[in-house]
Amino acid sequence: MDVGLSTLLYIWKTSLKDAISRIASFGYDGIEIRAGEPDASAKRLKSKDRRALKKIIESNGLKVYSLTPDWGDLNLASSNPAMREESVRQVKEAIELEADLGGEYFTILPGRRYMISAPPLETCREWSLDSLTECVNLAEKLDVTLCLEGAPGQVIVKEEDLLQTVKEIDSRNLQLTADTSHAYIVSDPPTYFRKIGNYIGIVHIADNDGTPNSHLPPGLGKVDFESAFKALRDVGYRGHYLLEIWYPENPEWAAEQSKIFIKKHIS
Repeated sequence: MDVGLSTLLYIWKTSLKDAISRIASFGYDGIEIRAGEPDASAKRLKSKDRRALKKIIESNGLKVYSLTPDWGDLNLASSNPAMREESVRQVKEAIELEADLGGEYFTILPGRRYMISAPPLETCREWSLDSLTECVNLAEKLDVTLCLEGAPGQVIVKEEDLLQTVKEIDSRNLQLTADTSHAYIVSDPPTYFRKIGNYIGIVHIADNDGTPNSHLPPGLGKVDFESAFKALRDVGYRGHYLLEIWYPENPEWAAEQSKIFIKKHIS
């Protein structure tokens, strides 16, 4: 199976060009680009910059497995119409960047509610559905597959709700992300993966220590990867395995050891 690594591991540590070179040096097959500052902003990368970036990726023997924006300030379910509109605009810019780089998948989050005085959950879900539909319409034109990810804190999290959303939008360009870290918090990875099996577009691999948004190198948390990978084999998944880890203490060690761990478990 092909194994990729997200540039998330190197953000603010080194340049994107250097991150690509390092990822390739560890023998990875592909990458996921975290599109945003400091040097992968879809807004700032003009046509010539995109061509140059694509050439750098290809010259290092890598493929773009996925791309995702920096979701810190983006919210497709915001109760503020102007913020929701701006989030959709920036997500669409990132989808265009993915297409220009020759990538196939795009990881997308449904949006989140505010902690205090939040609108009803169903209202937020309606806003999210409208935003997602607009993004899917562009993805269809550009032949990019959006993979909806139910991260903790989002308005759509549970397997059943993710499936309902994909079925309601009903587009071949909308699938689901199977994320081991998120599945561990929300449910149980094998159960989670078997429920969404027919709609998995891409798999994100990260360990979790019980903290909702931890994305540790495999082996440093509590995820049972043998059971998780068995469930993926049982549902017939044959796509990419993409490590999306955050370990600022030692990115180089994390990149090398995570590759060894995953290859051992999926070979």
